[in-house]
Amino acid sequence: MEKLKNKIYILYDLNISYSLEEYNDLIKQCCDLYEMSAVVFLYDNMKYHKIIPSNDTFKLINKLH
Repeated sequence: MEKLKNKIYILYDLNISYSLEEYNDLIKQCCDLYEMSAVVFLYDNMKYHKIIPSNDTFKLINKLH
C-alpha cells in the first residue's frame, strides 16, 4: 500500500503524469481498497493531463458504486 500511496503522491506535481494503463492500474488498486477519494483524484488528474479515460477506466470506477 505504501508503494501505491507514493505513486499517487507523485501526481501532486502537475508536471508529472502517467499513461492510461498506469492510471487504470492505480485506479484498480484504489477500487480494490475502496478508496473513492483516491480514485476521484486520479480521474481528475487524468482529465487535467488530457488523458481520455477508456471504457475500462469507467468499468473500474463503477465497481465502487
